[in-house]
Amino acid sequence: TGQSGLRIVRRVTDLVHTSSFVVNMHAALLELALCFVLCCWPTDAFMPNSVFSFRPPVGDSTPDPVLDRTSTAALSGEGGYNSGQCGSPLRDGSWTHQDIVRRACLNVVARFYEETTPRLESGSVQSLPLLTPSTLLKSVLGPQASSSKFEQAILEIERAAARMDLFYEVNGTLNEAANVAGVHFDDEQFDLGQQYLLQLRRQMFSALQQGSESAARELAGRFMFSLQDFYAHSNYVELGNSQPLEGLGIPGSTEFLETVAGKFTATCSDCVSSTDTSDCSLTSCIQNADPSITSKKLTSGYMIYPTDKGDREKPKGKCSHGDPVDKSRVRPATGGINKSTKDCVKSPHYYLHVEAAQLAINATENFLQSIRDVIGDDKFLQFFSLGKTARGSSLCFVVDQSGSMGDEIAAVRERAKQIIESSVTPYNYVLVQYSDDDQDPAYGPAIVTQDPQSFLSEIDKLKATGGGDCPEMAMHGLQLALINCLPGSPIYVFTDAGPKDNRLKATIFSLIDTRRSQVNFFFTGRTPCGPDPNLFSSIATRSGGQFLDITKSTVASATTITQSSSGQTQVVVLTASSEDSSNTYNFHVDCTITGLTISLSGNSPHAQILQPNGTEVASDRVSLSNVLLITIPSPAEGIWTVKASFSQPNNSVIVKAFSNIDFSYDFVTVRGRPGHCGAFPVSGQPEAVKLSKVVFSVRGLEDISSVDGIDLVNVAGDVTTTVDVENGTVHSAHLYGAAFFPPKDQFRFRLRGHDRCGYQFDRLSTTTIQAQTISFVAKKITDTVVSPGKVTNATYELHNNGETNDFVVDVQDDSGTLESLHVEIVDVVPDDPFVDRLSRASSRLTKTVTLKRNQKAIVTVTFAPPEETKIGSVNTATLTATSQDGETFNYAVLQVVVVPELKDETRPTCSILSHTNCHSVPTPSCSEKTWNVTARIQDAGVGLQTIRSRQSDVKISHPAFDSGTNDSIDVVATTSCCQLSIDLQSSDVVGNIHTCGVEIPPGPPC
Repeated sequence: TGQSGLRIVRRVTDLVHTSSFVVNMHAALLELALCFVLCCWPTDAFMPNSVFSFRPPVGDSTPDPVLDRTSTAALSGEGGYNSGQCGSPLRDGSWTHQDIVRRACLNVVARFYEETTPRLESGSVQSLPLLTPSTLLKSVLGPQASSSKFEQAILEIERAAARMDLFYEVNGTLNEAANVAGVHFDDEQFDLGQQYLLQLRRQMFSALQQGSESAARELAGRFMFSLQDFYAHSNYVELGNSQPLEGLGIPGSTEFLETVAGKFTATCSDCVSSTDTSDCSLTSCIQNADPSITSKKLTSGYMIYPTDKGDREKPKGKCSHGDPVDKSRVRPATGGINKSTKDCVKSPHYYLHVEAAQLAINATENFLQSIRDVIGDDKFLQFFSLGKTARGSSLCFVVDQSGSMGDEIAAVRERAKQIIESSVTPYNYVLVQYSDDDQDPAYGPAIVTQDPQSFLSEIDKLKATGGGDCPEMAMHGLQLALINCLPGSPIYVFTDAGPKDNRLKATIFSLIDTRRSQVNFFFTGRTPCGPDPNLFSSIATRSGGQFLDITKSTVASATTITQSSSGQTQVVVLTASSEDSSNTYNFHVDCTITGLTISLSGNSPHAQILQPNGTEVASDRVSLSNVLLITIPSPAEGIWTVKASFSQPNNSVIVKAFSNIDFSYDFVTVRGRPGHCGAFPVSGQPEAVKLSKVVFSVRGLEDISSVDGIDLVNVAGDVTTTVDVENGTVHSAHLYGAAFFPPKDQFRFRLRGHDRCGYQFDRLSTTTIQAQTISFVAKKITDTVVSPGKVTNATYELHNNGETNDFVVDVQDDSGTLESLHVEIVDVVPDDPFVDRLSRASSRLTKTVTLKRNQKAIVTVTFAPPEETKIGSVNTATLTATSQDGETFNYAVLQVVVVPELKDETRPTCSILSHTNCHSVPTPSCSEKTWNVTARIQDAGVGLQTIRSRQSDVKISHPAFDSGTNDSIDVVATTSCCQLSIDLQSSDVVGNIHTCGVEIPPGPPC
């Protein structure tokens, strides 16, 4: 295994070709060895995250060997962590798909701000010594700019790109070799690759047209993946090209397909064998695709996987992909041409990796620029969650409007007005009402707006009415808020009654985990009624929020907490719950923290706050019977102390801060199609007594001198485990990987390090994590995009590693697109396997199944969006499994994007009707006169979207038109006589672009 093993394999390959009469037998043995030893070596161009070893802690072991499945996981592809499954991690500076996506996104956004911000010079932001989302926004918007939403948008695109390497394994529609080849531009399948890119482009612009940025980011990530693979898998670089291929992924551009080598045209020669075994260059492929000795046509390497069935063969004389798992590399022409990495074992053309990566970056930038050209600057910012989004979160109110809630509704109305009138405002406003199930509606709909006056108007409509029995439909209301608020936003629930819909507990917990929102309850009743009186406080603890047990007379004062966190991003530095009536807590303040908010929840709270010098600090305080809120501006660096006391036990203390240093995390599985594996995010809680693998993304690198480790902290605030972290490569310095066996009890992650001033910083994850004995493992996903009236499936394995139990399998979505739920126990032939199939789309399906220890069930969910489903909508489906006692549960979250089925590759047309000129205007006086062009623009396909000019000094005027119009539009473009050309750019709804223009001669010199 490892490099030595690959050198042996390559040497065997060389020997094979010295004896032609045994070539077939030796090749077959070699293929068997490759499949057995190297079935998941990370070799793809610009791969998924494959830079971490994920080795278990030294001396650590699982508490129950019977339940330890890590040894079998390495063979099955479910999650092995060592080099036996995925080989050595890439730490040689090779570019991954995520690296290229991130670099291109940062470059294009930096260029956008340089072009639109007068004080910025061209290249000034792009050339920052450390270009990150945080440094970019700080340089443009000031030191207090939050990059959290921008960072999240880039992560969404990165993950969508990386997930493409899972499709071969779990996606039935791409499991055919030709389709896989088209997605990756292998096997000379350039026509299929172009069709795939055009399809994604149409779907992405349709999603943007509907305002579905999240769906557009998913589709854009897929587009970028295939676009980038073209440069690493083809011979485009070897042909001497230094600029991206102009027509790739562009509608109506097929000229480059005419340059593809014919089916029987030889495109490579055999690689030259070497007798030097001292390094990895055992076989030199430097000349095997030299245009001077082979075809000068466009070609790409053939890739035949060890798992491929049938008699697929590479035509003689064709190039191979050439990585160690490619069966075609041992057949003429031997070797390969992929430029996936800098490692010559994995990539025969390793020496061209940097050139290919740079072309992929430039091509990705061009694609992003085309998005801006089509949708305009405002929507381009929204695509990256910039503009207003960069300045804050959602303000989310969930209000019980049953008959006894008059005081609370009045307090919500007054606090909303104060927030709107303040200088710090949120990105948008979300309001959800709920009541009893005998009301119509019993909950919702969610009101989402960026207009503060519309938000106030909706609050004014709230009326306290109805509510016959005590418990209400609180969980349904909270579910709508979690789906509609921006991720990470705090949510405020106002009620005086408990929930009656506690069956949604698992769904709520799963949404909290995935959305990372903090839920705060303002409870003004007595003990919460309903089947689970502790559910509110459990939700608050899990989400990192608070359960505020207050009186109706103090609810107005308590709502101060909403204003302290609206519009700004806060980080958590301490959170602890205690059953003692008094406690002392210490926490670190680093030099990036500009303000603190300390909140105590419990009976008659009291706090003494000590600065690093030991003196008590003066602070602003809001004190209620069960809540104490303390704000401290500009705290001194060092160790602070909170001495908290309460009249009764059961209390909590939370310390939040304003800072740009923070982190996010993903539990990951190490898997992928053969030769293309890496760390892929998975939803759900970690599996008990199994090694958990996590990738952390750290923000604020410019203010960090070191990241020292990760602590697992229990709900009492105590460290239970310390975990070492492994940093990413030079291109992914913001990423850190770790592996550990999770504890039995709930815990949070705490990132520990030192800032640029030398002070220690601590950052905690908001939501709690708890390992479970059941888990969902994705097995087959037909696709996560689907057209109205069509069907898509998702299949999971539900594993039970605990005791025999009855589990309620439940699936819900937010758009009513569910068609069926199929649950079948593995290794058991049921008399009648459960299939819940409805005659119409639904929003919830459920079934109870009994699983023994180490037994699993196959769970298949079918989605069928109705014909009237909104194009571009994102349907979030939550699949949960909960034990009958509610103590054990886990989940999987899947997003299905609804896309159009239309196909339109026709560009808009442009006719120049007339133009003036400047032939009589002397050049020195050119700024005093103008000239213009009149043109007629029309689109006969899906209709016009935008008409613009990329030239900043060209002014355009035309009649207003609706998006998607087929009417002809007369346009007048005007500029000064100093500008001798006018270009007009028009685009249709699905991104087909046409440019026309006029160039005039200059006037006389004087």
